[in-house]
Amino acid sequence: MKDKNLRKKWAYPLGIFVFIMAIVGIIFSLFFITKGIIKATDKSDITKKNYEKMILPLVMNDPSTFDDVSKADMQQLIDSSIWSILIEGIDTGKYKIVDNRIVLPATDVEKTFVSLYGDSVKPKHQTIAPGSYEFEYDSTAKAYKIPITGVDPIYTPKIIDVDKKKNSVILTVAYISGRDTIMDENGNFIEPPPSKYVKITLRKSPKSDSDFYISSLQDTDPSFSDSIVEEKKK
Repeated sequence: MKDKNLRKKWAYPLGIFVFIMAIVGIIFSLFFITKGIIKATDKSDITKKNYEKMILPLVMNDPSTFDDVSKADMQQLIDSSIWSILIEGIDTGKYKIVDNRIVLPATDVEKTFVSLYGDSVKPKHQTIAPGSYEFEYDSTAKAYKIPITGVDPIYTPKIIDVDKKKNSVILTVAYISGRDTIMDENGNFIEPPPSKYVKITLRKSPKSDSDFYISSLQDTDPSFSDSIVEEKKK
């Protein structure tokens, strides 16, 4: 009986650990594949890495574009907020496990939602089911039930250009497919060509000069983005 209780004691933390490793392994292996081992040599490189980390939860599942965050698909905003928490890592001592699912409080999702999209839009909690997975919302518990399984992100972001203005930052972003892996003759992974380009606008938070939130996600002309790339090479 003691051995059985001991196995049960370790089952949930181990399950969460496996889940975290599945998520982290997939996300960071894709970053390794698409970018290689990154060694930031100047502040601009560090800034780009920070921006890529911020927008990864949004772009990874190829959301619909929006000219203003108030017009964005609420399911996709909630979905990316949950993924932001998962990518950062789950504290095994903080969350409960019910039926092999992590119980993620809605309040935690709301905090992340605000950090990503500001407070002008209020999150509307609902079950998220894009197809390959489901984040069930329990209105009674006011929490999301997250399955312990890994999910392949469709894209990872690569910042092509950063245009800083007074109250905003406009990012030109290439979508790199994690499914289009390419190897050279020596068996080394090569970054595949971008699948598409977008512009993501970050607005300065009215509450803090150092905080920015995602304001819009728009398609951009590939030829325009290519010209930026060529200019950066000169």
